[in-house]
Order: sequence, then structure tokens, then C-alpha cells
Amino acid sequence: MRLKFFSVFRPWKQTKFFALLVILVVFGILYCFQTATVLAIEKYFKGNWKKSPLNVNGMLVDDGVPKQSDSPKDLIGVMRGANYVNNRVLSLQETEILQAGVYKVDRNTTVSSTNTTVSPTNTTVSPKNTTLLQTRSDNAMVDEDVSLTTCVFPHIDPFDINIMKMAGLHYTKLECRTDMVDLVFLKDNSLVINTTLAREKYGNASVLCKYRNITRRDNNDSLIKYSNFSTPFNDSLQLSTEAEFVVVECKGELNSYASRDKSSAFRKSSSSRKSPETLLVKYFALIPKHKQLINLERVLLNKRKGETSPKETMNVLMIALDGVSRYQFLRAMNKTYGLLMKDFNSFDMSMFNQVGSNTFTNLLALLNNKPEDELNAWWDPTQYSDGFDLIWKDFQNAGYRTLFTEDFPSVGGFYYSKAGFLSPPTVHHSHPIALAIERDKRMFTHGKHCVGSQPEINFHFDYIKRLFETFPGKPLYAMTMFTKITHDDMTYIKTVDEHFFDFYHYLSTSGILNNTLLITFSDHGPRWGPIRSTFNGIFESKAPFTILTLPPWFLEKYPEAARNLKINCGRLTTHFDTHATLQDILYFHSSGDIPLRKPKHGISLFKEIPKNRSCNDVPIAQEFCLCGQKGVSSIGINSEISKLLAETVVASINKKRELDICEELELDTILDVFHIDFPENIRKEKRQNSLFKVRIRTKPGQGIYEATVSAVILDLGHSVLNSIVRWLGLERSMVSQIKVGHFIDRMSKYEGQGDCIRDPRKKPFCYCKKMHT
Repeated sequence: MRLKFFSVFRPWKQTKFFALLVILVVFGILYCFQTATVLAIEKYFKGNWKKSPLNVNGMLVDDGVPKQSDSPKDLIGVMRGANYVNNRVLSLQETEILQAGVYKVDRNTTVSSTNTTVSPTNTTVSPKNTTLLQTRSDNAMVDEDVSLTTCVFPHIDPFDINIMKMAGLHYTKLECRTDMVDLVFLKDNSLVINTTLAREKYGNASVLCKYRNITRRDNNDSLIKYSNFSTPFNDSLQLSTEAEFVVVECKGELNSYASRDKSSAFRKSSSSRKSPETLLVKYFALIPKHKQLINLERVLLNKRKGETSPKETMNVLMIALDGVSRYQFLRAMNKTYGLLMKDFNSFDMSMFNQVGSNTFTNLLALLNNKPEDELNAWWDPTQYSDGFDLIWKDFQNAGYRTLFTEDFPSVGGFYYSKAGFLSPPTVHHSHPIALAIERDKRMFTHGKHCVGSQPEINFHFDYIKRLFETFPGKPLYAMTMFTKITHDDMTYIKTVDEHFFDFYHYLSTSGILNNTLLITFSDHGPRWGPIRSTFNGIFESKAPFTILTLPPWFLEKYPEAARNLKINCGRLTTHFDTHATLQDILYFHSSGDIPLRKPKHGISLFKEIPKNRSCNDVPIAQEFCLCGQKGVSSIGINSEISKLLAETVVASINKKRELDICEELELDTILDVFHIDFPENIRKEKRQNSLFKVRIRTKPGQGIYEATVSAVILDLGHSVLNSIVRWLGLERSMVSQIKVGHFIDRMSKYEGQGDCIRDPRKKPFCYCKKMHT
């Protein structure tokens, strides 16, 4: 009988399961002994061990809990607008170093060949011999109220040696050189030829110029029309008071003097030509006063004052950069950042989190206070954007003169694969001239960021200057969106640092900032590029920047608002809050009923943001939320778990495509799988699922995607047990409840692969079938 009983187990002896059973029993005994030993040792030493942080490719990994620094320098209160890095205020020494703009990378760093271990012995970035941001785990803030926030951003070092090598700090100032001499300038609404310069360059040649107007076609944002050319002039010509966008062309004709003049540049270049040579093509964006609007705006201003009695009437100027992280702004815009923080006492919102997947969705949060899911409930890209209650309409209805300008009209937030506007969105809108420039190939012969001899960014700065110069005492709202300079590579922002500095210096010296709220910001972080592909890039891609600048008198007059702005520099903030701030400044401290809907999302930055604010409160989707993430751990791309997560992401991508015109994508390569690490208290109290970032390459097309994936992973509690499960090939069975986040980032350029589809929400996931034909 005994033999029959044991004979039941004989087949088990021939399987891995019997081996597993024996190992589990033995290991259980050893594990219990080990646990008891560790507890005894911990008790003996009274728990005084201190865990050292681990720096992984520029990312500081510790327990994720904010700590006050022991360094007195770090606890020094910073006057208005603290400089934050790694969720802490920089010491005065570090701030000075950051603003100096001269960096030297110390060589004391050991970098391993793998992607998961970068172990700096003394990682420092410094000007000359001064150490900047030495690796450490302190998280000092201005005061206790700021530091003890529910939301804590990841501890990543923006000046990590590997990141600094990719940051484009070698780029020099953008300069535009062209063969065309800048012969014509604008003065008091007249086009004037610089006759002295013309004689210097072309001798006694006859230089004649003419212009024509550029206007928007009615009810069509993508079409422009040109007027006939004006009568040629050789000195100056008065423009119409309603002229807004003009293009000037100048030609030269050789005469007897020029043919004898051996120094004539004109003669050398064109003496053999029979037809006149084109000497100059130049575009001008003017600000017509529109006198019929002036009376209406006066009435609206009086109505605002009489019904609501706001305490202040301030201008608003918003300068936006596409796809730039806050840390890249710190790294590359040293001169501008120093001016903003040191000279202007600005407020840098160091914990600013994006809320949408692209420019359009983030702009809608900023300008319309709508998250993407609410937007999709009633709007699609084939409809015009006039239906949005954009914030500049509120300013216009209150009597402000409004302006919106952008440098990349075909791919701007309201235009890329969208219908645009049925009517101009603001009183002054640069879209017609921007389209004309974009389509004029003569403008970019010396670089895609140049408009003739002028950097394109300065062309739009000049447009804004003319607005303020035309209406010096009138309330104004102006916004510009710079896309082209950083859309393909955010590190190229370094080339315009001095241009920004010069424009902001002009705003200050001209007195414009004395009554203006200046907001410098980006819509979202980088979507592609070398930094985007790093560990740091996971977090920088979700962390744009927003910096507020206010006149000193305003901050002195309203100390509570100034205090709240300083506190909010260390609180979780978003574009929704900027929207609420714009509403607040429009009717600042009003005593009457405000004719605006209370924002559903967001809190004015003039009010204190709650320190217990979370992503759910804002709301911020899990795919974008940076709160509580202390770091990442790399998972082997050849593991079964990685393969399962990657396959699930591909299946999710295929559900987003148009089946009839887009190819079904397949997994080509698993590039990276990262596990998002959360502090122990969050893991125990708030999180049951594990969170992953999965990067893959698909075929056909070699598209690169990054998705946020949550899953329940069965953890057996010890590495040996987990290894046994892998050895048995049961790894996939440990994973359940896999869910791919709705927002999947495409990290590679489209390169025409999705041109067969118009919907911008589906274009990133489409490889057109016609690509194979």
C-alpha cells in the first residue's frame, strides 16, 4: 500500500515541478533564517543605517521623500522667483554659476557601457573651477510650506555630463547672411530707400523699388492674395493707413556711370545682364490702427471699468517656444534666463507639468481651459477653430487690442491637419504674411531660420514692437508662437539666446515691462531628439517651462500675490493655471460681477496652489503625470515580460489606425522597457499596479513609439524565486491586467508616412498602404 502511495509521485520526480518543490522548501527555510538575522542586526544597530542615493544616467534615485538640506547656503531665502533644480532652490552660488553661461565639464566621471549604470564619482558641471550641482539627495526649498508638497518631481540632474554633451551648447548665435543688401526700411508708415547705402554698393546705378499688399482671402485661412505692384519709387513712398502686410522688391539698372565704376558691386554682378537685376525682396508686417475699432475698444474699456471696477489694467505679452523642456531652457538660454531671474525678478514655475500630447492640446488647455478628452467630445479637426472660447477673445471683449503671430503657419497648433480659422482670431494676425514668406523660396537661401538678411524670430519680434509703439497707452494682448526654431531639435534654442535677450532688454528699456505681464513658456517638452531618447528625456518630455515677469510696483503693491507666486514656483502647476491667471489679471481684484465663466480647471497663480495637489486634481493623465516618480529601472528587452508589454503596445497602436488605408504595424525591435520607480509610501498606500515606459520600433516604416503601460506583476518576493520562474518559462503568467495608456508618443518624424490621412490624432500611427505601391 505504501509503495502504491509513493508511486503516484514517481512521474513528478521526472519533471521540473518536483525540483521546484524541493527548492522552494529549502529556500523557504533559508529565507526565514536570513530574515530573522537581518531583523536582529537592524535592531542591534537601532536602524541607523542610511541608504545612499544611486545616480543612473543623470537621475538621482533615493527614497523620494523631500529632505531639508544641511547646507546653510541652500536654505537662504531667494527673493522673488527662486531658481529651482531637482525640486529645490539653487543656492546663491549655484544661481550665479547658472546665470554666468560658461560651463566646464569635470573629467572625474566613470561611465559604463550599459544603459543602466552611470556611476559618477564626482559628476560636476562648472564654469572654470567652480562646482555646480554636485550629486546629492537634498531637496531644500524656500521654506517648509514649499517643500512638503504631495507632488514631488523626479530627481534628475539637468547638468549631467552625458546630457550636457547633447544640449547643443556649442551652437553660436543665429546670423543671416545674404547677397541682398538691406536697402529699404520702414519709417512713419513710409517705405524709405537707404540711398547712401545704395550708392556705396551700386555706384550711380538706378535703383527702383515697388511693393504690393498681401491680404487674407475671405473665409479661407490657407489662401492669400496679392495686390498689383505700386508705382516704382527711388526715394520713399507713403503706405496706406490700412496697409498691414507688404512685400517690397527692388531692381537695379546699369547706367553709364556704373559701367565705368570699377568698385561697383552692382556692376560686377550684373554688367553683362540685359534685364534689371533683383537687388532686394523684403517683407514688412505693419500695425494699422483700424480707426473704426478704436472707438469700439474705448466703449468696451469703459464698460469693463464701470461694471467690474478692476484695480489694474495691464498689458499681456506671451512668448512661446515649441517643444522645449524647462531644463533645456536652463541649459541653453543662460543669458535670457539670467536676465529674467536676476534682473527682472521673474517667477520660474519649476514643477510645471504638460497636460496634452501635442502643441494643439496644450494650447487649448492654456487658451481655452479644455483638456483633450473634453475637446474630443464635440470637436474634430475638420471643423474651424472659431468655436473655441480662446482667452484673447475675453481681452478683446474688454477693449484690448489683440495680436497673434507664429513663424510656422503650415504646422502651427491651429493649422497642422486642421481647418484653421474662418475669421482672423485676433485683430492683428500674421498668418497671411507668414504663408507668403514660407512659400517664397528666395527668403531661405541662407538658412531656414532666416527671412532674407534677418533671423525669422526677429521678424516676429519687430511685429510685436510695432504693436506697442503704435498704441503706447492702450491695453494690449499679444502672443507669439515660435515653432520652426525648435520643432525638429530643441537644442537649437541656443542659437536664439542672444536674440531673446536683446528683445527682452528692449522691453525693459522702452518701459513696456512697466505695465506688462510677460509670460515666457513652452507648450510641451521634446517629442524627439537625442535627449528625448535618454532616461532624462522620459521626464523632460513632460516638463515644459513657464516663467512669469511682473513690474516691481505690482509686486510691492500686492504682496500676497507676490508671496503666492513665490510659493507656487515649487508647486504642481499647468497650462490650466496660466489660463486662470490670465482671467485674473484681466479683472484683477474686481468688485463687480466678472463676465467670464469660472475656469473648470486651474487656479490663478496669484493664489496659493494647495500643497496637497495631485495630478488627478488638475487633471493630468497618467501618461503625463510626473508626481511621485523618483526614477526608472531598466528591464531586459529580451525578457518575456518586455516582449509581452511590447506586443500589447503594438496591438494598441493598430487599433488607432484607419484600417482601409493604413498598414497593420508589426513589432520590429524592443528598444527599451523601463519600470517607473515610486517611493515606498506611494507603492504601499496608493499604487497596486506597476507602471512601465515601453519604447519600440515598428515595421514597416521604422516608426519609434513610447507608451505608458500599467500592469499587475506577481512578485514572489525574492530574486531567486523570480529567477526560477523565468527558468521554468512561466514569466508571462506573472503579468495580468495590462493596460496601455491612451496617449502614445511617436518619437520619430513622420516623413510623409501618414500623408494619406488628415486626422492629426491618427496620423502618427499610420503607414499608408500606398507607400508600398
